[in-house]
Amino acid sequence: MAQVKKAAAAVTPDLALIDVMLGNDSGKDVCAYLHHEYGTTCVFVTAHPSFLIKERLGAIGSVTKPFGTQHIPILLQYMAAVRAGERPEPPGFLSLF
Repeated sequence: MAQVKKAAAAVTPDLALIDVMLGNDSGKDVCAYLHHEYGTTCVFVTAHPSFLIKERLGAIGSVTKPFGTQHIPILLQYMAAVRAGERPEPPGFLSLF
């Protein structure tokens, strides 16, 4: 988590794609921290969507791996629009919470 805190303090993230499984850190904890401290709009990226049933901690949705790299710009545009207060149509590969 120390690396996340240092990086976030340097850039103040607006958007974050966060893997649920991050080795020693929990992606859920990272999302909760970023959302609470910076208001970051987060989406979980996971091969295990069942891990997200109970605790979402600030994320707006999840994307199941694997997914194509062509989806990343679409996802980021959607997240930015949501952050701006718009109500865009979510991309079909995004599961909203």
